[in-house]
Amino acid sequence: MKTNGFLTAVCCGLFAVFLLSCAGSAASAAPRQERTAAQEEATDGRDAADESDAAEKQDAADERDAAEEQDAGTEALEERKTEEVSENRISENSVSGDQISENRIPALLLLRPSGGGNSVSRNGVSRNSISQNAVSRNTVSRNSVSQNSVSRNTVSENGASKSGISGNAVSGNGASKSGVSGNAVSGNGVSENRPAEMPGRRLTLADRQKVMSSHRQTMQANEADRKTISGNDIDFSEIKIACLGDSITQAVNLDSLKNYQALAWPNIMKEALGAKEAVNLGIGGSSIGRYWADAFVDRYSKIPEDTDLILVMGGTNDGFCASFVEFGNEKERAPRTFWGDLDELMEGLKEDYPEAEVIFLTPLPNSLQDYLKARRKYLMPQEAFPETILTLAGEHGLEVFDLYNSNILDGHDRDNVLHLMPDGVHPNEEGYRILGEHVAAELIRLLDERKAELPEGFSDGSSEDGAELEEEDWSTQNTATRN
Repeated sequence: MKTNGFLTAVCCGLFAVFLLSCAGSAASAAPRQERTAAQEEATDGRDAADESDAAEKQDAADERDAAEEQDAGTEALEERKTEEVSENRISENSVSGDQISENRIPALLLLRPSGGGNSVSRNGVSRNSISQNAVSRNTVSRNSVSQNSVSRNTVSENGASKSGISGNAVSGNGASKSGVSGNAVSGNGVSENRPAEMPGRRLTLADRQKVMSSHRQTMQANEADRKTISGNDIDFSEIKIACLGDSITQAVNLDSLKNYQALAWPNIMKEALGAKEAVNLGIGGSSIGRYWADAFVDRYSKIPEDTDLILVMGGTNDGFCASFVEFGNEKERAPRTFWGDLDELMEGLKEDYPEAEVIFLTPLPNSLQDYLKARRKYLMPQEAFPETILTLAGEHGLEVFDLYNSNILDGHDRDNVLHLMPDGVHPNEEGYRILGEHVAAELIRLLDERKAELPEGFSDGSSEDGAELEEEDWSTQNTATRN
């Protein structure tokens, strides 16, 4: 019995030791398992970081590739733009409704030399010559009188019976004196105020004074002139202009100011047009006729030979001294009379400067003439001088800007004297600005009208296919009186 008990105790002890040993093994295995999980988490973290770094590197590489593609595209675009510029594609498009400055029509193509040729013909643009579209060959409805400017052609030259010009009351106007285009008053913005009873003839100063005061007309005209100048698409940059005149051209009344000739109307006109040069040949106290010193007819030879456009503004001083004797008459045109010397001046300008266009400007109305005439009854009325200029210019085929009958800067107007013409004769600085801008605008309007005579699509002196156009004589070149 004792032996069995001892064995039982030994077996129980051994079994307990076995159980303790198993429990110890299990306990020691648990920490190893926990360490392995931590190690796995650390490994996973390292793998995730490696993957993130790889993704960032790939994104950076993609961005570099995209940037390189964009740079390549930009370079290609710049190359295409360069090619377009080199092919002058830009020049084919207009900028804000105006042609690019390099493609503006040169003024030289639109000027008409006084020697009988034509600037357009001279520069190889005579395919559209008026001789091919003569009024006598085409109906007036196809070649309107205003476009073909028939004022210089007498009714007999145009064949009134064939062209039906008499139906347009040209004969009633007397084409040789006033010209059909003398009725085109819209250039000065007067048409909307034109008296209803005045159709078919040139408006006089008296006609306009019935409608509007000179000061108001002057300010309205200046507003229209400035719009014309701002919208100009004619290139005057190669044009040399000479201005023959008296003290109003010289601006001698401003001589107390530094560089006063910069304020004279010829320089104002030059700046407004962007012209190459404007030579001021104004001399105070000079007249057209040979009554006083420095008569226009004796000194016009001082005009530079390379002048493209000659502007002559005179007649004011002639009115201060010319009686019936000095004034002369249309039939005799004797030397040392206004009629004779003006006729000689116009003919001399045409002969000596055949490559230049000549335009006359009638004198501005002034109050000093009235003062002198009240004391010297023998003096001619003021309006006789602009009328003579208009008549002789028509005979010689010269353009006229009729300042006298425009009702602009009239020295009789109280407000003009107060603001623009202190002595009733000479403009002040503001008055000269208005006068210069008006002459510039009238030049632009005149040349604008001549654009219609250029071949369709013309812009640079050649035909659409680039070939030089054949020169031809403009046999029916004519003039327009602008007022």
